[in-house]
Amino acid sequence: MTFSVIVPKRISKKLRKYSADLQNKLLRKFDELIDFPKGLDIKKIGKITYRVRTGDFRIILDVYFDRRVIEVVKLDVRGRIHY
Repeated sequence: MTFSVIVPKRISKKLRKYSADLQNKLLRKFDELIDFPKGLDIKKIGKITYRVRTGDFRIILDVYFDRRVIEVVKLDVRGRIHY
């Protein structure tokens, strides 16, 4: 089952602040979300909310199974992200 991944403008803006290597790493992780939940370190933290670990970063997602859509809600360093 494949999903569409939505990255809001505020997350894209935040992503541009990081180094090119880190941007590529996070963008590859977004691409891997298409095959949700295969091969990812994912934990369910709410009714539709999931957490993905990527090194020192955490990505918070809302997953809508009925529409097959994943929306990136938050992206930040492990110590600064709260969900």
